[in-house]
Amino acid sequence: MILDKPLVLGSAIHGGKWLPEAVEFLQANQDRLNRVPTAFFLVGLMVNKKSEGDRKLVDQFLAAERALVQPVAEGRFVGAMFTKDYPGLQGLGMRFFIAYCGLGLRGGDFRDPAAIRAWQRAFARC
Repeated sequence: MILDKPLVLGSAIHGGKWLPEAVEFLQANQDRLNRVPTAFFLVGLMVNKKSEGDRKLVDQFLAAERALVQPVAEGRFVGAMFTKDYPGLQGLGMRFFIAYCGLGLRGGDFRDPAAIRAWQRAFARC
């Protein structure tokens, strides 16, 4: 694989980390990614939290990835969570998590396409 164009690499966040497949891609292509403008993004409900402590926590979600490749831009987007996908007590726990993130008690799609497009346009200028 030849990478010579700007690249955007991202993942959902589960347990405060990118999904393993995204990390594996980053690790396998680290040298190439350090030679082209590379942007990272993450998608997770914690992005909706606005306190300083929560912002610092979300900032740490990509610390290991930044140690491998220094991104020219980072995007952080609220994602989607459908509680019907989590049965029983796990679903109840997810409802509490959604509420903790300030998104109510019900799951849903919380993505903001306009914010994603705005970030993409800003990255395109890098």
